[in-house]
Amino acid sequence: PQPTVRELAAFYVPCLCLWISGPLLSLVDTASVGLSAAPGTGAYQLGALGPATTFIDGSSYLFTFLNVATTNLYASAVADDGGR
Repeated sequence: PQPTVRELAAFYVPCLCLWISGPLLSLVDTASVGLSAAPGTGAYQLGALGPATTFIDGSSYLFTFLNVATTNLYASAVADDGGR
């Protein structure tokens, strides 16, 4: 049977939120560091935050393959089992 729109939405909305959360949190980090920096030191702090944010975002995308591989293996196992 074809999945309903509601079932699809229950799947893709959390996935979409997962992809959006990384850049959104980086934006919040940058804004909070920029606003809370002492006068004259904001450029140094934001300069240090840039590589750190890039490293953390990159490492999270690097390990996304675990999510993809696990989902594929689980779907294959369910399909082989006949959905029981």
